[in-house]
Amino acid sequence: MKEKCFGAFGSDFSLFRGNKLKFVLLLLVLVLAGVPLTPLSAQGPQRTSPNAVPKSIRNQKGIEMVWIPAGSFTMGSTDAQIQAAYADAKNAFPENAKLEWFSGEKPRHQGTIREGFYMGIYELTQAQWRAVMGTTVQQQVEKAGPGWSLSGGTSRVEQGDNYPMVFVSWNEAQEFTEKLNAMNDGYLYRLPTEAEWEYACRAGTTTEFAFGDSLSSDQANFDGSHPYGGAGKGVYRHGATPVGSFQPNAWGLYDMHGNVYEWVQDWYHDSYTGAPNDGSAWLSGGDKRVIRSGAYGSNAGNLRSAVRHMFTPDTRTGSLGFRVVAVARTQ
Repeated sequence: MKEKCFGAFGSDFSLFRGNKLKFVLLLLVLVLAGVPLTPLSAQGPQRTSPNAVPKSIRNQKGIEMVWIPAGSFTMGSTDAQIQAAYADAKNAFPENAKLEWFSGEKPRHQGTIREGFYMGIYELTQAQWRAVMGTTVQQQVEKAGPGWSLSGGTSRVEQGDNYPMVFVSWNEAQEFTEKLNAMNDGYLYRLPTEAEWEYACRAGTTTEFAFGDSLSSDQANFDGSHPYGGAGKGVYRHGATPVGSFQPNAWGLYDMHGNVYEWVQDWYHDSYTGAPNDGSAWLSGGDKRVIRSGAYGSNAGNLRSAVRHMFTPDTRTGSLGFRVVAVARTQ
């Protein structure tokens, strides 16, 4: 029976029968040349660059996250974009729309995210919240006090493991990330900074939305009777949908436009004048925290990548949730 040579050769040992010395010398030459002498099928995973990171992770609480690379982007809106958003809001809410809803998007400026980070692929779900904090949406509603319920008027709060967690204050979101950090799983968890949030939402785009300059309710969950940028009118679903029900942006993030508002780390200021330009959170001044994304009851103009609103840190509503980011622990 013919013996098979190991490694890259795959030659026949019979070529060397009767002349063992030549074969030994050949093996010595191969070793010195660095040719592997184990079967290819037995080789383990190839080494990767020491700077390489997994494209996605899933922690022990079931939170799936995707890697967001460092980079620069244009943050905020021009005067023309703000005027267009205001005109759209007046059309949707003729008695209530105010220019100041959008003037906080100025000045438009360059932002830099110096370090990459992981961001929740989805808004935090009710199952994930319950696994960490132990409370249900109904219990969170009761914390919000009299006058709040899971259904009222024309909207409702859906209950289910895959629906976004709502009726969570900014303060409680901080408690949530503290509990995640207590797991000591190699990552530090927190809310995204406002710059990180907009950078991830845009996913390399400069248009009003990650999908272009128009938005319909086929692309996101909002009041479809008020689309944007010439898109056709659509449905109003009157409540949140399960996370991931619509197309993701180019970086694999779902529901960055609509479904529920999302807390971020920063204090709110009425303009970006004086804001950090390195991607960090604005942690001085202010008495309200920034919220992003827009929600199921919003007009599409309030789902734009640049739009920003605010609430006091103790606010709980049925259309306000969050998602988390994570960075590798350095020690």
